Amino acid sequence: MSRVKMMCMFATMLALSIVCSAQAPKVVAQKLCDQLNQSIANKDLSGQLGFYDSSFIKTDQRGKRTGFAEFRKQTEQALPNFRRIHPSTTVENVRLEGDRMVVTYKDEWYFEFHEQRDGWVPEIYKGSGEDTWERKGGQWKIVASTTFRAERQFDPVWVELQKSAYRKVGEICLTEKPCDH
Repeated sequence: MSRVKMMCMFATMLALSIVCSAQAPKVVAQKLCDQLNQSIANKDLSGQLGFYDSSFIKTDQRGKRTGFAEFRKQTEQALPNFRRIHPSTTVENVRLEGDRMVVTYKDEWYFEFHEQRDGWVPEIYKGSGEDTWERKGGQWKIVASTTFRAERQFDPVWVELQKSAYRKVGEICLTEKPCDH
């Protein structure tokens, strides 16, 4: 084998090993996000909170900071108002910073939220942000989370069904007497 071919083959192998090692943190981060999402979908509060370190700080899109104790309290209070939770997180990028992984992600969740007036309402959440994971006691824990974008909307199919139901009620009131509405 010629020296040039060997150098080309070595350069290709080196490039492939760099690419493969660069993908490893992203694969690890995606698996962690998938496991966290499974805990959320199962409404497993202790499993979900187990992903967070006690030093955790959450920063919302307006810059408001919340520590772990308050985050825990908010999560405990909100959980009973959710059902049929289907979270999906896509890891966009991972930066390694010493013992930390800074994970940029996009979320899309489908869930039902209990409204006092309307009962269980299907909603869609779309967001993006950045989580900082740190290796602690042999496990990856989230120590910081910053939300870049967070949007909640009613499921458009549900909205159309509601509009249709209200129109039908209106038609009945227009054609039948007496109308109690």
